Amino acid sequence: MDDGGSTGSTALLLDIEEAGERLGISRSQMFRVLGAGQLRSVKIGRLRRIPVAALREYVAQLEAQAADDASIPRRPERPTVAERNSGSRFAKRGTP
Repeated sequence: MDDGGSTGSTALLLDIEEAGERLGISRSQMFRVLGAGQLRSVKIGRLRRIPVAALREYVAQLEAQAADDASIPRRPERPTVAERNSGSRFAKRGTP
């Protein structure tokens, strides 16, 4: 039976650490995400809480962004140093 505590899996609001655990990121990264305005939060007195619904929205936003990024054509990869030097005077040449 749920005691209504914030640590229950049915809690509607999570503290920073709990929200980070659910996302699989650190407390510091959670503060970066919040500071950048990428994730909604609410204040209750002096406490900062993350609505579970906001976590779902954030993950959906990340998934949509990943799908958009996958559709953007990538520029060709840069040649490696060895490939760039293969025609230079420093490249090893076969013996005559």
